[in-house]
Amino acid sequence: MARIAIIGGAVCGGLDKELAERITQRLIQLGHLVVHGGINSGIMQACFIGGGTGIVYQSLLEKKITTPGSINTSLLKLQFPGFEEIDFGTAIRRQLLIDAPDLVIAFEGGIGTYDELVGRLKTKKKLVMIGNFNPHFLALLTSSEFSGIDVGMILKIKKGRPFELIEAEIVHFLEV
Repeated sequence: MARIAIIGGAVCGGLDKELAERITQRLIQLGHLVVHGGINSGIMQACFIGGGTGIVYQSLLEKKITTPGSINTSLLKLQFPGFEEIDFGTAIRRQLLIDAPDLVIAFEGGIGTYDELVGRLKTKKKLVMIGNFNPHFLALLTSSEFSGIDVGMILKIKKGRPFELIEAEIVHFLEV
């Protein structure tokens, strides 16, 4: 069983939502754990509909914008004795969504998605990028900060291909 996170914009088109939902369903059918950012819109909502688990922190829950059944990382702060007054929720959320997964699947999004992508690139673990990402962001891949990245760990998928082919490509990438 692999741990997989799906990230992307809170605002996105219907085809992206449909693809995110289908990918989530397929990966869960194969026995994998799929998590998402827990917001009740966009890519994250599609992952929830597909059966994925949301990872959120307290302030998101208070705004009532999260998917039902999301895991509240703020409750995990008690694992750090002596620091109970500090909300580690955001840091834990980032670890669970970006650092820990065996694979992160990223759809196009806003500044939050790009921030998460930079974090994932630093882990030098598998990453799938679906869509047409900003060329300035892609130029970062050639910067010295990311010089140790194995390009074989990044799979770029263009939109517009049949869902079944995209799903098959992701499953194959996960297995190699």
